[in-house]
Amino acid sequence: MKQSIVPISELSNYTKVINKVSSDSAVILTKNGYGKYAVVELEFLESLVNELNDYREKSISL
Repeated sequence: MKQSIVPISELSNYTKVINKVSSDSAVILTKNGYGKYAVVELEFLESLVNELNDYREKSISL
């Protein structure tokens, strides 16, 4: 997944930030020069959570 790194202050123009998000690209928001937040498509987040839950279920059943 590609990443765009932008300062959190750019959220004052959130449309510009949101337009950088796609199914294969996340936006990393920085605070004081360090990565603090990630903006991803909801579908990607749901897929990631489902994979994590599947992994947890498999490791518990071992």
